[in-house]
Amino acid sequence: MNINEAWNKLFDKYKILDEINKKGFYIIKTETIKEFNEPRLMAKFDSSLKLPEIFKQHNINILPISKKKYILSSFKLYEYIGQLGENNKNNIEKIIIEHNYQSININNISSESSAIMSLILTRTLDNFLVENDNTMTFFGRMWTKNFDFFIDKIDNKSMKIEVNNSQCEIDAGLENKKSLVILEAKLSSDPDFNIRQLYYPFRLWSNKVEKPIRLVFINYFNQIFRLFEYKFEDINNLSLIKLIKQKSYSLYNTKITLDDIYKVFRN
Repeated sequence: MNINEAWNKLFDKYKILDEINKKGFYIIKTETIKEFNEPRLMAKFDSSLKLPEIFKQHNINILPISKKKYILSSFKLYEYIGQLGENNKNNIEKIIIEHNYQSININNISSESSAIMSLILTRTLDNFLVENDNTMTFFGRMWTKNFDFFIDKIDNKSMKIEVNNSQCEIDAGLENKKSLVILEAKLSSDPDFNIRQLYYPFRLWSNKVEKPIRLVFINYFNQIFRLFEYKFEDINNLSLIKLIKQKSYSLYNTKITLDDIYKVFRN
């Protein structure tokens, strides 16, 4: 059974839409989701484009709130980054490869981890952060502690969410003399990303370190890296995400702009 069919059956069996309209949200357990499909497939949507059709139709999103529970509501959960070259007239900076690495093919990136490693090895990440000696110190699956936050809904009202030891996946965490850097990477042409992928790790590590935390979203598509640095203007509000800077890099010699690529991409 595919994800669309599974969610349609869940919505129908448990009258989820009625409950959301009545209470403003619906809490669903992993064991309930398992009646029709695996929770790991049913609750992880990196882009709004990948949401089930019933979610799209009713402006519904989903967030993990514990090891075994998710909350569904009409909250705003995605940050728009646009398509490659859209609204961006900056030149693409050439990545310089100084060493002939044999254990990683920088010219053939096929995973988020290889994309991140390529940025580190070529010192492209140092260039973007304007900070040298960024050393990877953590990555992988981790568990948040208890915390709560506010998030905006479609009707522009604010909703409070309580999280109790939820899982979060961190693509890479690095440390330098001045800050901790959390990276989230995607290999796609999707025009947006799930803010939770930066916010949950941010809340986790903000309780562990005293250094400032920098948050970087990496998009790799068509041999172009796009790096976006964000901050949360209020640590307790997922919706108050703000873009600080962005920059684009290529592994190939090019003097074209992102606008040029965007025109080709659109055609």
